[in-house]
Amino acid sequence: MDQPASSHGILMQPSTDGSSSLPSLHEEGMALLRQTLDRELIRHCEEAADRFYQKTKSQRPEVIQQSLPTGQKYVPTASSFTLEAVFEPEDCRRILRAIATSPARHVIERALAGPPMCDLDQAWVRRQYAPGRYPPLHAPHAWHQDGALHHDFKAEASTVPDENGLLPMLTCWLPLVPCGDDAPGLEFVAVPIDNLLPPNALPDQSLRATHASEKFWKPLMQPGDVVLFRSGVIHRTHVTPAMQSDRTSIELRFVAANQVPPRLAHDRFIPLD
Repeated sequence: MDQPASSHGILMQPSTDGSSSLPSLHEEGMALLRQTLDRELIRHCEEAADRFYQKTKSQRPEVIQQSLPTGQKYVPTASSFTLEAVFEPEDCRRILRAIATSPARHVIERALAGPPMCDLDQAWVRRQYAPGRYPPLHAPHAWHQDGALHHDFKAEASTVPDENGLLPMLTCWLPLVPCGDDAPGLEFVAVPIDNLLPPNALPDQSLRATHASEKFWKPLMQPGDVVLFRSGVIHRTHVTPAMQSDRTSIELRFVAANQVPPRLAHDRFIPLD
């Protein structure tokens, strides 16, 4: 079950008109906006994604990759595809338009301190399977920070990463099905972290020895919800042996238009208009 939001102060119910008390990220660097996106759009996306996964489920990873449009990617260890590999161009635009016209936009703009752009090369559709249903190579995500993207830990001269290694980025996570109970969800460490952590700080045992149990947050989420979190937030896939259903989600990553990190300089970006 998800822990009471009041224990972390990270649950937000957007105002009905989206104008008063505009939301912003809480001090932990994350926020959950309930029922923010149109359910019909989310249902359409879930059905389209399900057809795509059904079409590819019996194919070998190399065959799947070869079948994708030029520039699109498949990650078999995460059962993830880039957004444009799964959805038609108009559906991709509808997803971004839904974010742009929702209270989530104000959170993103405030967090990035400027007009946001979506990184299309880091926009993903992912399916997390229930235990016992994993396809070959698939595994849940372990504890990590999204801001470590493309960081070369092996090149570090010491075990402490460069303090500038954390990307100035915001993740927008959209569940397409109910998750966190019968289907895998997300688990967060609800503490503010503004620096890139070395891999040896992220094993589950180390984190639980460092942070109080009430700081571990596993929200129950529904289609239409939006989770936003800064690049330093520690999180992982929440999955238990009792879960019976699969979860499909969309992951978008935003940067400020005037602050594209060098590590992402070769990616394709689209303004959140």
